Amino acid sequence: MRVSLPFLLIMSLVSCTEPQNNFAAMTEAELLVYNSGRPVLKQIFCQKMKPTSSHIRKNVCRPVEDWVHHNERTLLTIGAMNSGDYSVFGRTRD
Repeated sequence: MRVSLPFLLIMSLVSCTEPQNNFAAMTEAELLVYNSGRPVLKQIFCQKMKPTSSHIRKNVCRPVEDWVHHNERTLLTIGAMNSGDYSVFGRTRD
């Protein structure tokens, strides 16, 4: 009886948690239903991308807010690479 009581408590806690959605496996219609009524920044947007270490495209799904932050970081990185007296070959000197 002692073993089953903690097991039942753990199982009841696990069953109360919200299930994780696999957005990459959803169809466009399912995503449309999921996104309806949500604020724009909380809606899920999926894009086919190639991961850095692969040539195979996969569906990457994130909230719009995460895509916005990702794009901002990318632009800042590109801007930092293009500014100042630095180049891909090291520091340039006049």
